[in-house]
Amino acid sequence: MSVPHALQSSVAVGVVGSTGGPDDGVLRLASIHDIWRLAGADWATRSPALIAAALALLEGVPRVVVAPTLSALPSDIALCAIVDPLPPDARDALRAPRGGRVLIDVGDDVSPGEVLAAHRRGVRFVIGTAHFLVPGTPHGVVVGGAALALPLVFGRPMLGPRVDFIPQPVAPEMLGVGALVLLTYASRRWSPRVVLPVLERGRADAAPEPVPSEPDARLGDALLELSERVMRPSAEDPRGIAAFEREARRMLAWEIQSGAITSFTIAVEPIGEALAIEVVLTVPRREDPIYIRLVKTDDPAQPR
Repeated sequence: MSVPHALQSSVAVGVVGSTGGPDDGVLRLASIHDIWRLAGADWATRSPALIAAALALLEGVPRVVVAPTLSALPSDIALCAIVDPLPPDARDALRAPRGGRVLIDVGDDVSPGEVLAAHRRGVRFVIGTAHFLVPGTPHGVVVGGAALALPLVFGRPMLGPRVDFIPQPVAPEMLGVGALVLLTYASRRWSPRVVLPVLERGRADAAPEPVPSEPDARLGDALLELSERVMRPSAEDPRGIAAFEREARRMLAWEIQSGAITSFTIAVEPIGEALAIEVVLTVPRREDPIYIRLVKTDDPAQPR
């Protein structure tokens, strides 16, 4: 779903923070298995920036660029999140690119006056915390508001079930000064999901659910169900993978015949001991593609 506030002049967003590796340079990521390939198997234990990038990619952002500093990001990126803590003087010097936006977590030492002044410079302090279940790891990690808000401000309607919101009180003085306070939204179809406030979504009457012209949630559920039926979560199951791809292509071809989508590509690739299922769809009356990414693991407690 594309909403009026979404910053999609670029197909990429930025994450500013350390990767925790010996070469702390710029990483350009198009899928979560790029993180394993470029950053190594232990990336989730050493880098909040890479965790934020993984969350954004799994939530449908096409590309994420991770850089150690704001100035190291490509000039065409209009939206970024800073996930490493910054001292007050560094926060005071922050300014978003012209027409862009920078997201940063609210810390205990941030005052309402600082939030208001930062808002005028295109810097949004975000209030919100959640557990994020990282594919391929046994436990969830706690992520802050900037990482959570990044795919939402980019234009995603809500975060998926891998993100479990942690309710927390919001100081009254932080309301009305420009802090971005994340919320949860629940419906008959969904357990509570993290969303932006209504005014931030652009239209007060916009329900933050996928609309029929964007079948990502519906097809994501169908692909997950199909994968559970026909293949094991292992690269050592070539017959199961072949059966899954055959049935998935048949299902997606029917979606083309019905007019719901216009084209698709599908790939199943190993990431560590898990399998990544990646589908790219095009739909009528929309130029940019829709990405569906699922991760199938051996651990029954892991998110799929």
